[in-house]
Amino acid sequence: MHPALEIFEIQERIFRHFYRHGYATFDLVALACTCKTFQEHALDLIWHWDCSLRRFFNLFPQDALVRGEKGTWSRVVRPLRPLVKADFERFSFYANRVRGFAFGDYPISHLDEIFEAMAPHLPEGCLFPNLRSFNSMRGDASEIRFFVSKKLIRISMQYRKPCAGLAFISPVAPILERFSISSPWHRSVDEDTSVVSVLLQQMREIRHLYTRTLSWDALVHLSNVVFLRHFTVGELAFAGLPMTRLGPFISLEHLDFQGAPTSHLFHFLRLSTHLAVKVFHIGIQDDIAAGSGRIHDMLCDHLDHTSVSDIRITIASFLPAERIQTTSSSALLRLHVFSNLISLELHADRKIALTEEVLETLTRAWPRLQVLRLITQNEPDTPENQTKLPLKALQHFTKHCQHLRTLELMFDTTNPPSTPEDDAVQTTLTELRVSFSPIMDLDKASVAGYLFHLFPNIMTMFYKLNFVVHILADPNDGQRTRIRRHSPEEAGWNGVAGYLQDLHKVKIG
Repeated sequence: MHPALEIFEIQERIFRHFYRHGYATFDLVALACTCKTFQEHALDLIWHWDCSLRRFFNLFPQDALVRGEKGTWSRVVRPLRPLVKADFERFSFYANRVRGFAFGDYPISHLDEIFEAMAPHLPEGCLFPNLRSFNSMRGDASEIRFFVSKKLIRISMQYRKPCAGLAFISPVAPILERFSISSPWHRSVDEDTSVVSVLLQQMREIRHLYTRTLSWDALVHLSNVVFLRHFTVGELAFAGLPMTRLGPFISLEHLDFQGAPTSHLFHFLRLSTHLAVKVFHIGIQDDIAAGSGRIHDMLCDHLDHTSVSDIRITIASFLPAERIQTTSSSALLRLHVFSNLISLELHADRKIALTEEVLETLTRAWPRLQVLRLITQNEPDTPENQTKLPLKALQHFTKHCQHLRTLELMFDTTNPPSTPEDDAVQTTLTELRVSFSPIMDLDKASVAGYLFHLFPNIMTMFYKLNFVVHILADPNDGQRTRIRRHSPEEAGWNGVAGYLQDLHKVKIG
């Protein structure tokens, strides 16, 4: 063997190449068997990540654990005798190499009994002493104590019961860099808030955090954590409205409140310093916010105008349709101050009012815009509530937003113009979502011609909520979606897609 291949750093480079480029486990096994020099590196990568406890239990002697018949799911049943240190030789040889583990709902009988039998002989009571990343999808959070190593820096948990087992994470909480904890059972949120918050207040190195719930004290602590960059909260809800001011969120780039009562969101913004985040996503839970310009005013007043590049607002109103307010043009106009905006998504109920004058102002203010989605969740129930934005207003995107890739909004297709006012063309737009925009059969050809002139590279069109029509093949589509030929005679937007395909065919021919 060449002496260079005995250098540790060169070996590491070679094997990392194999690991990162999708080589199968048997390729690494072949390398391990090729030369003794390669063995350690290859075994480290083979056992680097795992998700099967049965695989490790099978490393114990035959007389240590009772096993089911070969081929059955429940291979390991229970300890056959008290385990001794010698039983762990093969297990430890491989378990010490594990850096990542996913713990799911494996059908292993008497798992608690097996863990307790192993515990006296485990170093520091941990199955994998060098574990750095742990993902748990088990219902019983108390079992995680057998996976908490002193080197653990990433934890992701889903639980179905009150999370009393979080106390076992406390020793590593100060060094955690990523932590995600969620529960599909909302009724557990309130009783878990205090337990989760105690754990969060111990974190010092956290960089990415997702939590279903937290207290105001925990939020105050996190606002002063220097390294926190990505912060997601499932439900921003507090007992009362405390007055302790928040810290500066020095390194925060991505802030996401998936569900928040309006009053609590406003309280958070008032007691925080000027937030210089790049991404700000909020989900409004109550009807106070429906169509209200106050939300947009608060964002403009408390977010840094030059830092924010991605805004998403989801308004979930529970009011009857006749009482839902309109998201007004003046409310949308307030967002023009975010001069570096790249993506804006506004999810509303039925009514988003947008005039051509306001749209022109916004497109001028957002030259870097790549994604604009003004999403209407339900079809307007009366003709009076239909959009008044004319089709010709789309020409403002060709003039001012040369990087736009995705566009979604409702527009009026009646009396479509035959040709644009100038020859400006937007070539980067590949996805057009027309929502509940009305279309008459008599206007299909004119609408298709106008869209083709403005956006000649549209590949995909969506109408209503998620009805999709593929117009052109996407060269980046790894699944190679089959493009169906549409006829111009088809009804609605399918017919428009047929005309667009014909126009592309003529252009290519």
